[in-house]
Order: sequence, then C-alpha cells, then structure tokens
Amino acid sequence: MKTKIANGLLIFLLIICVILLSFLAYRKINPPLTVTKDKSDRILPTAAAIKKLHPAEVNIQTTSILPEMADTSVSGTGCIIDPSGIILTNFHVVSKPELINITLRNGDSYKARIIVADPENDIALLKIENPQTGLPVIPFMRPWKLKSSEKSVTIGDIYSPHRVIPVGTLSRINRPFANVFIDLLQNASSNALINPGGSLIGMSMTVKQDFQGIRFAVPLHRIENILAKHLLPERMLSMSLGFYPEVGQDGKIIVRRVYPGSPAHRAGIRRGMEIYSFQGWNPKHDLIELSRRLIRLKPGDPVNLVLSTAGNVTLTPVPFADCPAHVPIFWKLGIFAANMDHHKAAILRYPFHTGVIVSGVSRSSGIKMFRQGDVIIGWNKKKIENMEDLKKEIENAPIGSRAFVTVYSPVLDPERGPSLIKHVYPVVIR
Repeated sequence: MKTKIANGLLIFLLIICVILLSFLAYRKINPPLTVTKDKSDRILPTAAAIKKLHPAEVNIQTTSILPEMADTSVSGTGCIIDPSGIILTNFHVVSKPELINITLRNGDSYKARIIVADPENDIALLKIENPQTGLPVIPFMRPWKLKSSEKSVTIGDIYSPHRVIPVGTLSRINRPFANVFIDLLQNASSNALINPGGSLIGMSMTVKQDFQGIRFAVPLHRIENILAKHLLPERMLSMSLGFYPEVGQDGKIIVRRVYPGSPAHRAGIRRGMEIYSFQGWNPKHDLIELSRRLIRLKPGDPVNLVLSTAGNVTLTPVPFADCPAHVPIFWKLGIFAANMDHHKAAILRYPFHTGVIVSGVSRSSGIKMFRQGDVIIGWNKKKIENMEDLKKEIENAPIGSRAFVTVYSPVLDPERGPSLIKHVYPVVIR
C-alpha cells in the first residue's frame, strides 16, 4: 500500500514538473505583456543624461523671406564641433535662410552664417559670429569603441521616447532604413546621432529628394571624410595647403587629393600617401582633430609632415588671395576650369577664344547647372575673359550670395548639328 502511495506521489510530482517546465518554456517564447503608465519613463532618464552632457548642442532658428514678403521660419538643432564656433547641422535646415540665429544651452544667442553648404550629403557647417571663448565641443565616438548593440538618440528630438534607435540601423548613403525605422525619423528637423554617453556616432541625412520625409543615416567615419573636404584652410578662405586627407576603416589617415601647383604638390605630396605625423602629432584614427588643426594654421606658418614614401616634408601655406585662380574657382563654384584659348577654341569649334571653360564639375557641388564644356563669359554683366577675371569676382563673394552668370553651352541638334546656346544662370555661391 505504501509503495502504491509513493509511486502515486512520484507520478504527481513528475506531472507538476512537466507542467512547470512547459509553462516556463511558453513564457520564454511568449513573454507576458506589461503595462507602463508612461512609455517615456523608460527613455527620459537617458535623454536627461544626454541633455546634461550636451552643452555643445545648439538650437538653430532660420528665417527666410519669400517673394510674397511672407516670413517663413524653420527650427533645427546642431552640434558645436570646434571651439571657434563651427556648428554641424543638416543642410535642409538652413537651405534657404536670410537670417540664422543660434541659441546655446546656456541661453546665449548669436547670429551665424553658412561656411559650408553640401546639399548632396545634406550637411552644412555654420560659423557663429563673434562667439564667446572656449565654446564646448561635442566628443566624437571612435569607431573601435562602438558596440554593435549600442543605442543612439537623435538630438533633433531629444525629448521624444520614440527617437531611440540601435546603431545597427546606420547605413551607407542612399541605402534607406528598413520600413520599421522609417516612421521613427519622419518630421525630424536635424538628426545627429549620439549615444547615451553623449558622443556623436553618426548622422541622419536627407540625401534624396524623391523620398520626402525619409532619412538616411551614415556612421561617423563617413561623416569625418565628408567634413575633411570642407574643414580646410581653403574652405575657410584663409590660405591654401593644397591637399585634403581622409580616414580609412583601419583608422589610417591618407592624402585623398592634391591640387596641382599647390604648396603640397610642390613639396612632393601625392595622393595615397599615409600621414604619420602632423606638427609632431600622430593623427591616426582622428581625422576631425587633424581638420581642426589645419584650419587653425595661419598663412606663413611652416607645416611639418611625415608621410609614407615622401618622408619628412615642410611646406608653407600661401594666403588664399595669392592662390592660383583655379583654387577659389573650385572652392566657390565646385568646378574645375581653364582659360579658353585659340587652341581649345579650334578643337571645340567655338567661335571665340576668351572666357573660362568648365573642364569638370565636383560631385559635391551644390551648383548643378554647369556642365563640362560650358564657357563662362560674364559675371553680373561684367565680361569674363580669363580665370583671373573670374577669380576677382568670386574670391570675396560670401557663401549664400547670388550672381548672374552668362554661359555658352554646347548642344547637339540632330538636324542642325552641334551649336552653342547662350544662358544666364542665377548662381548661389556654395
């Protein structure tokens, strides 16, 4: 009798164990729903921590005056990336402003101007006018420290609980988010991606106009390479070194491009050389800091570099006003150009031998009307006979200013054959 009772209890315990294990397995696959009174309670501590760590975040208020005399204002955000008051933001935030006002986290307000406009990558750099000294700068997360599971917050919507997305959604330019993430970034005015520690890890960008309201995100190392083409003495119109660097996936800093006739070219620097040392400092993994050091140089300061192949190199930057004409023409208009002459006119069968011929157009140029083969013959009703004439007209033109350019463009008519058409383009200095 006792044996039967013991066997019965054993069977009963086995059944209980089976039921319990089954229940645990079910709960693991189908976790219970939890009710949260306020969803933001789970996110706001992170946002609050980032807010505390981010005096480098600024508010951007732009005002544009339409032809109908109606005022239109746009708000956005940006990050201070250099103590001199350089701010990184999205181009669409400041694409058509008449006035730009910056408000710091401490409440101070300043006027700002555009110093870089890169519509293709949806990036703009602003410069605060007469800023206070020692402005806070956002830290940049180094790629090797980034965790695949790390979360990021778009600072354009720092108070929204719906703006927390994983780093895994970062993608290349022109590769959209998966559908599940599209709604997360709609209607966001400016989207620098920062982690809970307060470091910049990437940026969300609008890079295709046929995808209204959809953002694309790129990681930091690609942002650095984009900025490296703009954070240059030439772009700040102070002087010319004649090269710009880029960073690879391995963190090596190499020379991306060297401009013919520049101090760098004359010193023997060539594309592809790795930069081991800049003024005694090793720039590996830190392209942004190298860019900052470049723009802080002054004309005439000797620059000491150690590069692969070339070894020790010393070059002296020249004032921007003393640069060859093709340098300001490239930086202001985004085109490669040359003087028109009898030889070129004969080859191209052009009926004139003066002006400036467009030999190429930069992919990142914000000015889209120029094409290879165009000949610039006028600028604001002034005759342009050569590159020096064009340089005089544009070297002091501020970014965002407008001009009317007279251009002859080659066309091929199936019936009449090749011919030239005269255009007058309204150009905005990039």
